[in-house]
Amino acid sequence: MNHLFSMNHFYFDNRKLLSFLILCALSFCAMSLRAESITLQNAGFEAWTDSLPDHWYGSASNIDSSAVSPSEDAFAGKYACRLVKTQKTHARLSSQPFALKAGYYKLSYYAKGEGSIRNSYHKGSSYDAYTEYVELVDDGWKKIEYVFHVKADLKEVQLIFSVASTSKAGILVDELTLETTEKPDALEQTDAASIDFLSKDGALQVYADKDCLLEVFDLVGQSVLKTRLSQGFSTFEMKPGVYLLSVDKSTVTQKVMIRQ
Repeated sequence: MNHLFSMNHFYFDNRKLLSFLILCALSFCAMSLRAESITLQNAGFEAWTDSLPDHWYGSASNIDSSAVSPSEDAFAGKYACRLVKTQKTHARLSSQPFALKAGYYKLSYYAKGEGSIRNSYHKGSSYDAYTEYVELVDDGWKKIEYVFHVKADLKEVQLIFSVASTSKAGILVDELTLETTEKPDALEQTDAASIDFLSKDGALQVYADKDCLLEVFDLVGQSVLKTRLSQGFSTFEMKPGVYLLSVDKSTVTQKVMIRQ
């Protein structure tokens, strides 16, 4: 009888121990999956010096400094950052460089205005692939999330906001947060190259951030140019007209007008 009681007691204790170990394992998994917040300097665009946001306008920026300004129409706090495209190519505002460890990250922010906005990051010597543009209409603040992969520890990362086709009032950006995240089932990014282009004196000038395939179509869908680009600048003589540019056979096209 005593022996039976001891065995039952032992079995009961083992069940408690097993439950305890399961709870510990679940707690450990939950802790490991918990997102880690990354500190971004001036993430709310509250601090400005000489009409530029502190800790922004990094070396990857190509937007004219006069096209960046504080706005009191903020999502939170006192100011948001206003970006206006006043140039022929897309306009980039980048952060000052900071270090990031290898991993997956999610940048969340709020945007408002009329135009299109997309994201990427500069790796210190090259650009990561851009996301597709998010089209904005002036119907209030919209939350945007940008998930990206840093494949190796980097000492200098510059987060990039790229705007195109904005109204004169531009696009407002505010209230950024950056955190680690799990690998997404389908990362909405590709390794496709990004190009900047300029129409000048009857020619198409293109800058590619990596080797890629460029195809140019007229407005009836006929291919008028198909060529392999090397990283850097290329120039093509073109007849006056409106054309659509596709990179690496992407279904997303960019429009350009060639003038004589």
